[in-house]
Order: sequence, then structure tokens, then C-alpha cells
Amino acid sequence: LEGYTVSPDGTTVAVSGRGPDPVVLLEVESSEVIRTFDPHRDPVKWLTFSPNGRQLITLSGGTMKGSVMGSQRDNAVRIFAVEDGALLLRDVAASRPSRAIFVDSRTLVVGTNGGSMFCYDTTSLEPKTRTFRAEDIEGSKSGDGFIAIRAVLGSITGLALSEDGKFLWTCVGDVSLNKGGFALWDLESGDRLRWQPFELMWDVTVSPDGEYLLIRTEDDAQVWIARPGD
Repeated sequence: LEGYTVSPDGTTVAVSGRGPDPVVLLEVESSEVIRTFDPHRDPVKWLTFSPNGRQLITLSGGTMKGSVMGSQRDNAVRIFAVEDGALLLRDVAASRPSRAIFVDSRTLVVGTNGGSMFCYDTTSLEPKTRTFRAEDIEGSKSGDGFIAIRAVLGSITGLALSEDGKFLWTCVGDVSLNKGGFALWDLESGDRLRWQPFELMWDVTVSPDGEYLLIRTEDDAQVWIARPGD
């Protein structure tokens, strides 16, 4: 088992294997297979349902090798219709997609192992322009629709939405340098409100009351105050 996600109503679960196998949708109560979804050419590392449960988003990653005759890898974001398994969107990201989160009922933010963030409108099935501004982050640059956090900081390893839906927390890490950090973004303005260099991070979660961050590092888990001004 490589990844799984439970539907918003809790009745189904989507699971992926460690190989380039189809994603399987199971009924939770009976464990019966409801349907399968077209496989990626790489293992699916991350899955999530849309807030209404009608779409399933899958992320896979690999390195493009060779020419047309060589081995081609996905590096793909795919959006499926849960009802019939139809593939609604396949987008090949610039680098391996690593995490995804819905920041509202239709906007999906995807982070990559290359350090970029991309936005998608899952209703129109088109990329959604959103500018994130990140001044003075080492090895970073900003542009329309994404923020690239590269070089020293490496992969986006976690995404978490604030309780009120107004802010996005991201954590990043570079395994080779054992370095990382986390940032807080204002989703309306695109401004970076906070940047904290830190050790290698693997995930970030916001507490149900919105007061605290739970951050998983290489060696332990830590609790931080999550309020934007602190």
C-alpha cells in the first residue's frame, strides 16, 4: 500500500499500490471493489477526494528518461470522476507532484518535489492563476499561478489549511542537506506572512481549533502556535 484517502462521507476509500497499478475504490463496510481508475506509469504517491466527494485526485512522480523511445514517466496530476471512473484531467507537472489540498470547494493546490505550487480549478478543469509572493526566501522566485521554493529548500512535503480557510501552511525539506522550513500564505492576497527556516520536515497539520501546528520532522513531532501574527 502506497497511499489511501477516505471519502468525505466515510463510505468509500481509495487506495494505491507501490507499483504502477490502478487506484482501487473500495466500500468501507464490505471491502468490496466498486471500481478501478486508469493507472499512472509511476506509483501514485498521494490521493485526495474533492470536498463534495465527486472527484478523486491522484498524484504520481518519476524522472523523465531518454527520448521518445525511452522510458516515459508520468509526473502527473490526474482528476477522475468518482461516479464512473472517467479521466477528467491529466496534467504533466514540471516536477514530481508530492502533495495536494483543496483550499475551497473547487480550487486545488498541488505542491511538487521540485518546490513549486500549482493551482487548478476543478470545476472548469483548467489551471487557475494565483500569484504567491515570497520575498527574501533563499533560493526562491515567484510567478503567476505558482511559487517556486527551490535549491536549498527542496521538496514541498506538507500542505495544511487554516481553520477559517484564509491561510495556507506549507512545509518543505531537502533530504540531502537535512534542511527545511515552513511558510504561511494569505490565500486572498498571495502574500507570505511568515517564514521559519528549520530542520527537515515531513508533514504539517493544523489542530481542529486552529490554534496549533503539528509538524513532523525527521526525528520527532513538534507543536507550534498557528496564529498568523505569532
